[in-house]
Amino acid sequence: MPLDRLSDSVYAHVYPDPAFPDSNRGYIICDKYAVVVDATYLLNNVRNDLEELRRLTDREVRYLINTHYHSDHTYGNCLFDCEIVAHTKCFELMKQEREKQLSGVFEEVKDPADRKQLEGLRYPTVLFEESYRLDSDPIIEVKHLGGHTPDLCAVHIPKERVLFASDNLFGSRNPSSPVEPEMNPRSNVDQWILALNYLLTLDAKIIVPGHLGLCNKEAIRKLVDYLQLFLVNVRELKRQGYSKEQLKQKRELLGLPTFEESGIDPTIMEGITEYNIDMQYDEL
Repeated sequence: MPLDRLSDSVYAHVYPDPAFPDSNRGYIICDKYAVVVDATYLLNNVRNDLEELRRLTDREVRYLINTHYHSDHTYGNCLFDCEIVAHTKCFELMKQEREKQLSGVFEEVKDPADRKQLEGLRYPTVLFEESYRLDSDPIIEVKHLGGHTPDLCAVHIPKERVLFASDNLFGSRNPSSPVEPEMNPRSNVDQWILALNYLLTLDAKIIVPGHLGLCNKEAIRKLVDYLQLFLVNVRELKRQGYSKEQLKQKRELLGLPTFEESGIDPTIMEGITEYNIDMQYDEL
């Protein structure tokens, strides 16, 4: 699959079909060098992207940006010989979770040569706390937001009006609709809402989610509504004495919207709500 051209300088590999559930990745051709956003552990996918990028430009990849520590966004770092930009917590969590994540990756990656490369995981080399800016043409802004994970960052290219939202947003076949978010024990729903509201202030025409199809701002608004309902209703029902198991058995009590056009098996999406309750009940 060729890269999708999003603007004059920005390309991406986007997987709108849930039958190919890889993470989305970005490629920005600047005036003097190229910049990559995220690198999956499915190394052949990254290799193919880089071959396509070389057909588009002879500029070297000087920076790789990791939007957060999860293996489907970082374990392809081993294919790059360049600076790797990430939040300080991304570096810390990659080290902390290395053995657990590598074990999960090896459940899917069976090729011995790829396994050996993945074991040589490269960690971020350029660390920041609040934001990082590449003064290239176009300018690239990396902003720490948290939410889905405490280290999560968004990548914004203002001149091109393109935004990489990472896993704070999952797309669907409909650009105006997200899919239900996938939470984890490190997710902070309050911060996630703040992060999404910040993204709404940016002048972005094209939004690349962490997974699945391209989005617009309406998808972000719908996800904010979803998260606010989840937050308020789980907290209130917990206050009323409902246990985690009771909420999982009576999901209708949460009053959460159902998003259409995801293309994902509805039975899988029903399980997401139960999973999210499992992940967040004790935190709320």
